[in-house]
Amino acid sequence: MLTTRALIRETGVSRSTLFRWVRRGLIPQPHVGIPPAGPGRTSWWDPDTVRRIKRIKYWTRRGIRHKVARNKKIPKE
Repeated sequence: MLTTRALIRETGVSRSTLFRWVRRGLIPQPHVGIPPAGPGRTSWWDPDTVRRIKRIKYWTRRGIRHKVARNKKIPKE
């Protein structure tokens, strides 16, 4: 599981974009819980979310809409 900070670092997508994509149904909701290191709450993302985000970014750079991009595969190079 990845924290929001780790997911942002890995994908280059902002926090607001992540949660906008969750609201639109493009990526699954994170698991929310208390971090082991201290008080507060944090979001834990499934590692597969990185692949989904990379797929969305790949296709949207090529002019494909988000809803379509989430289901398309990235071609092998």
